[in-house]
Order: sequence, then structure tokens, then C-alpha cells
Amino acid sequence: MAFPPRSTDELVVYRFSKQSNSWQIPRRMLLAVRTAALESRLVFPHWSDGFSIWGAGRDGTDVFKALSPAAQARVRAIGDIDPRKSGTRLARP
Repeated sequence: MAFPPRSTDELVVYRFSKQSNSWQIPRRMLLAVRTAALESRLVFPHWSDGFSIWGAGRDGTDVFKALSPAAQARVRAIGDIDPRKSGTRLARP
């Protein structure tokens, strides 16, 4: 699998301020914004052979479900260290 060239640009910057209302933004809305950025910056320009998602728990499966059908088709595996999740399948929504 070919990897995209490493970027020296910051891809994501997290900041917290008590005066900010951003902590009130729903988790699913943030997930939608992040997965859209992931698709437009990495999945379609660089990962034509596919990619994997690390973490088969709530967050990993939510990332998979938030991807577009075209990006979901490029997911080759969802990995996790939990032996109970090994060999299981995640159905496309």
C-alpha cells in the first residue's frame, strides 16, 4: 500500500478555552466534520488502495459509519487489540 507523503502542516489543532462554546457542539457533529476532512484530504487524494481504521469500539465504528459509501468501500480492515472483537464484521449502514 502506498502512503501519502508526510506533511509538515498541522492537520488538526485542538484548543480549549473556558470562554469558548465549542465544547457544547455535539460529538456526532464534530465527527461529521472530521470525517469529511479526512475524506477530502487523505482518503480520496492518497488512499486509493484502501486504508484501515484502528479501534473497533464506539469511536472506530462511528468513524466508519460517518464515512461516505465511497470511502467506506476503501476500508480494508478495522483493527483492535481486544480479542473479543477479532474476526467480527461490521455491517455497512
